Amino acid sequence: MDEETEALVTMLRASRRPSIRLEAVRRLAELRDPELAPVLLECLRDADEPRNVPVITAALAALQHLGPPVAVPALALLADRSDRRRVFMPLLLASALGPNAVPSLLAAVGDEDLDVAINAATQIGQLRAAEAFPQLLAVAENPKAPSALRGASRSEEHTSELQSRQYL
Repeated sequence: MDEETEALVTMLRASRRPSIRLEAVRRLAELRDPELAPVLLECLRDADEPRNVPVITAALAALQHLGPPVAVPALALLADRSDRRRVFMPLLLASALGPNAVPSLLAAVGDEDLDVAINAATQIGQLRAAEAFPQLLAVAENPKAPSALRGASRSEEHTSELQSRQYL
């Protein structure tokens, strides 16, 4: 890591001012360096603080541009049930792996954390992963599943795709 990058990382970690942190994240994002993924993932810890929303949004956007190298730390965070950043991992997995994220996303649809499950179902829908539609349809039709998860699993894209495949 060069001196300028180290200074940005230090500024990001040391400052509590959202404007300074946002500028540091934006400048780090411009580098598109996969080695900065752990630093950017740290930014997601402050999701409960509304004033940090721009910093979190910028960090998520930067992480999405890093591609496959983000998958390993994203999977590790998704597996850590005590880490509150898990809620963001379906998005990062989908952007990092594309359709290859579907098995992990399908597993996350059954997660006990409803926010993680909803985000996983949403990302599967965004990927238009046909192989996942039967499981999502089962969730959507399960009266014991939380209504928010049933709604995320029941998008028109999912159902119309399944219905059209039945006639092929």
